[in-house]
Amino acid sequence: MAYQIETKNGEWQILNTVTDEIIAEFDSEQDIKQFLAYEKIYEGKKKAIEILMSFPNQWIINDKFQRTKSGIEDYTKWILSINHYDTYTDYYKAIDNKLDELLNKEVEE
Repeated sequence: MAYQIETKNGEWQILNTVTDEIIAEFDSEQDIKQFLAYEKIYEGKKKAIEILMSFPNQWIINDKFQRTKSGIEDYTKWILSINHYDTYTDYYKAIDNKLDELLNKEVEE
């Protein structure tokens, strides 16, 4: 998703460039910077989850490119399942919970 930032009457708004809808509104530049930073942090966490769920897909192992469907469908279903949350707090919590679950699962095995 691409963002567009606009300011109106001292408020900061983030708009979805695809739908032109306001995603969030903030009272200060600091607040919007924090939001954008958290978005990047959670993009990274989602990428880590994708790796944990779909490995070895898209990796070169012993000079051979790995192309598997294993786990990709599960990751896609999981991503779709968390898109229904109404608040970023709940959305971020779902990401944190999944990452913790997958990292702990790896330790247990």
